[in-house]
Amino acid sequence: MKKKENNNAIVQALIKGLAIFEKFENDQVEYGVLELGVAVDLPDSGVQRILNTLVFAGYVYQNPMNKKYRLSPKIISQCSKAATFIRWKEMARKHMLTLNELYGETINLAIRDGDGAVYIEVIESIHVLRPNLVTGIRYPLHCSALGQSLLLDLSESAILSALPEKLEAYTPKTLNDKQALLEKIQQSKVKQFTVDDEEYQLGLVCVGAPIYGVGQKIVAAISMSTPTARMTPEKFEVIVLQVKETAKKISDDFQYLF
Repeated sequence: MKKKENNNAIVQALIKGLAIFEKFENDQVEYGVLELGVAVDLPDSGVQRILNTLVFAGYVYQNPMNKKYRLSPKIISQCSKAATFIRWKEMARKHMLTLNELYGETINLAIRDGDGAVYIEVIESIHVLRPNLVTGIRYPLHCSALGQSLLLDLSESAILSALPEKLEAYTPKTLNDKQALLEKIQQSKVKQFTVDDEEYQLGLVCVGAPIYGVGQKIVAAISMSTPTARMTPEKFEVIVLQVKETAKKISDDFQYLF
């Protein structure tokens, strides 16, 4: 369910424009007005005005053969602005590889995108039985260790604002009661780690921890995902320590670079 944003401090037109801009996943895809309207839940007239603005600004252009829109080469000029972020992600990957080599399990790095968590790096497990987690895809905040970790520096009101109106129950273990979720997050704030024990997918347990940037603001989160069949109480205790230590190293790198 799409969340309605009523914050008067937010420019709604910009939010709508960014939603359309972000729909272009890469520089190969093309979309028509009708497709974009359905994807972002906006009327065709509003989509057309936003596209006209993006064309005027030079970020998209219309293919005269099919009348669809695609990103323009101007995007290249913006890539250099993320050079330090890209370097940080490469440094984070090295720490993730170290953690992966210790246990052979899947290691994930994610950032928050509205009411979802987007995986920006995944180190696959060496085992045949492993989760199928995809970079660039949005996963729910409320029932994933990464998602809950991304909420640990927010107040209760800010957490509620970040969550969708209705919390979907992905498994019988999903916390889809907001008060219960808030209580869990409050406990995780003290411990500085989160656990998704089959809340998102049955048979899968994840341990996550926040990554802090400038001003101790959470900018990302890391997690280890493993089938419940390979998790033991003894192993869990050690994994928690290792995940938290890796998160601190990635946080230190971020604060050093920025």
